[in-house]
Amino acid sequence: MEIALLVATIPFIWYFFRKIGKPLFASMAVAAVLEIVNETAFAGVGTFYPEVALPFPFFKFPVLIVLIAGIYSGIINFAALKISQSFSGKYLPAAVFMILAALLNVVSIAVESAGIYSGFWQHRQPTGISTIYFAVYLYYLLIVFAASVFTAFGICRRKSQRHS
Repeated sequence: MEIALLVATIPFIWYFFRKIGKPLFASMAVAAVLEIVNETAFAGVGTFYPEVALPFPFFKFPVLIVLIAGIYSGIINFAALKISQSFSGKYLPAAVFMILAALLNVVSIAVESAGIYSGFWQHRQPTGISTIYFAVYLYYLLIVFAASVFTAFGICRRKSQRHS
């Protein structure tokens, strides 16, 4: 199943790369770093992946989770970008974009729940998703904001070039 999902994610990564651009690589890099930290620093506490067909080099988490993080970040950033484009001004669209990205990141609770209920990843300790909402939100927010910061600077740069 993991290989099928891996093949299915490639077109989405390509699509969001074309729409959002290179900042998605920042999201995927942050996702990889967070997974490495989870695996090393929180080995007995965090989440784990019970079945991994294609592990990240030198680690036990799947390459697929890094790509899924890119897709998640792409969806959030793309939606926030489209909505923020309706605002005018020099810095307002970028500020609205960042606020929207943070607000839309609430979807992370559903993503985490879906991953747990599908069995793709599991908590090492018996804990309910309701007890870790804030940690889950922050985890995904770091992934989303890795691309959002670059995108917001791009919005400001384009607005500055138009006004020059």
